[in-house]
Amino acid sequence: MHLVAHACRKASPAPAQSLPRLIEPLTPRELEVLDLVCDGDSNLEISERLGIGLSTVKYHVFQIYGKLGVARRTQAVAIGIHLKLVQPAWLFDSPAGTAAIGIS
Repeated sequence: MHLVAHACRKASPAPAQSLPRLIEPLTPRELEVLDLVCDGDSNLEISERLGIGLSTVKYHVFQIYGKLGVARRTQAVAIGIHLKLVQPAWLFDSPAGTAAIGIS
């Protein structure tokens, strides 16, 4: 199991009113990067998979954090799922996965 997936399953869901709203829409490339972050890929792995520079990946991750109002990868994953920006396969592998983060 990926570290990000494990962390999201362990985290208790925050009350809906405390979750940030999407400040600005994510670009198609940012959505692609967020999807790979959800898969647990490192910045280097994302760089290699997308054929872009590592600094470009870091820039996209930084932009994603700002638009989602978060400071960490696990937060970005949780908010991305909550806002239905991403639907990682690991989340739907079992009913326990969706229940762990408050999705039914």
